[in-house]
Amino acid sequence: MTRPLSNDLCRRVVTAVVDGGMSRRGAARRFGIAPSTAIKWVSAWRRTGSYRPRAQSGDRRSQRIEAWAEVVLALVDETPDMTLSEIATHLEDEHGVRVSQSTVWRFFHRRGITFKKRHTPASSSALTCSGAGKPGLRHSLLSTPRSSSSSMVRRTVAEGRVSRRTVLPPR
Repeated sequence: MTRPLSNDLCRRVVTAVVDGGMSRRGAARRFGIAPSTAIKWVSAWRRTGSYRPRAQSGDRRSQRIEAWAEVVLALVDETPDMTLSEIATHLEDEHGVRVSQSTVWRFFHRRGITFKKRHTPASSSALTCSGAGKPGLRHSLLSTPRSSSSSMVRRTVAEGRVSRRTVLPPR
């Protein structure tokens, strides 16, 4: 992102147009800036009376959700496994407040609230990932150290049988 030009340059351009009687395009040529910049600076000065640039980027819309803080926190207390998308949809459907997932995330981030999925180690009795291809085939990958090279061991469960085979990583 570009940085704003100096306030001094802006002041000189606006002064040349307002007090010196130059055209905005003429002042732009004289000071080596784009004509659109001179036009915007003079318009902004006439509107606000200030030479200061506006703020660049940053979060300008997350404050809308703050008015609904109690509703959002109560909703999460009632249903702790809701996703950010579901919270945003609930706010729009029930309260008419349209916010994005990122706005909801920033709301929780400001409060130090995080939602982590629980990860359990894979085992033959509690498999975590369904297999692709064959119906009823489930597998999980476990990392197992092996002398100098590491490998992955795939446990496959099909019709109640467990078999182990070593799958070497691609080179």
